[in-house]
Amino acid sequence: MARATSARGRPDRIGRRPPPCPDWCAHRLSHPYEVADPVSQVVYRTHSNGEDTTATIYQLESNMSGGVVHLDPPTLSLWIDGDMSGELTADQARDVAASLLAAADDLDRLA
Repeated sequence: MARATSARGRPDRIGRRPPPCPDWCAHRLSHPYEVADPVSQVVYRTHSNGEDTTATIYQLESNMSGGVVHLDPPTLSLWIDGDMSGELTADQARDVAASLLAAADDLDRLA
């Protein structure tokens, strides 16, 4: 496979190892980029709280041809029955948690 090049014909970073992960990433020892398309590659930094994978923190790092790196802010992904149901900021996650706790209290009263 030919090595990808940037628009200016210089070799890009496709296939190179990403910068080290932050301490909270579960994959910090072995975490290669994935090729997203011919001009970019991505790596997902991930963290979950122990064995519970219902709520997982993700951070997307994109590396474009020519070495331009874009780092998204971390978000919390909520998984229900193996399907991701949304990505939340910390404030949104707290709001959802409060609503779920209130609904669970109502459910207990109705049961």
